[in-house]
Amino acid sequence: MLLKKRVKPVNSLIFISDVDGGEAPDPVKGPLILATQSCISVGTFPEIEGATEIVMGPVDEAGPDGPPDFSGLLETPTRHLVVTTVDGRVILKASVQAALTSVQIWLSHPKWPERIIIGWGEQ
Repeated sequence: MLLKKRVKPVNSLIFISDVDGGEAPDPVKGPLILATQSCISVGTFPEIEGATEIVMGPVDEAGPDGPPDFSGLLETPTRHLVVTTVDGRVILKASVQAALTSVQIWLSHPKWPERIIIGWGEQ
């Protein structure tokens, strides 16, 4: 089942992590997607310009054609994956199957994505 929400996140940034949080990546100028073993940060469409649609679901349902902009493994010890804002507000939440989850991300635009698709699966 796909989860969807349109948001204007503070600082035009979202985080993907286990529900208990994780260690956010250090900010680096340039790349929209940064990751640690426990947290992925993704830049969104500029907050003042409009909303970003966040889509999340199993990779076989969520993933569009074409290679993802990011593919990696994320620690999910509680088996709950969340998308949050800088101020900790939960945007989307889903149950996953394992303590280590494969995550793939597709951006609708390399610099100003109006749509971000997050797909997960078992490693």
